[in-house]
Amino acid sequence: MHCEACAQAIKKRIEKMKGVQSADPDLKASEVTVKGVFEEVKLAEYVHKRTGRHAAIIKSEPVAPAEKAGEGDAK
Repeated sequence: MHCEACAQAIKKRIEKMKGVQSADPDLKASEVTVKGVFEEVKLAEYVHKRTGRHAAIIKSEPVAPAEKAGEGDAK
């Protein structure tokens, strides 16, 4: 990313991907923090396909599974 306009264009394209909740570009680090529920590999491929720019997953945090309602106290 060279400028703020580049960062905003990439952010706009990433936010259109299914499962993405938010995208926060960091121009100085040339990184974008993406939050949501999606496959990392598909995100990298999507960014490369839509923007023509290199994309790599730097850090991934797994989502904690939600507890099923009714478990535990039910007899």
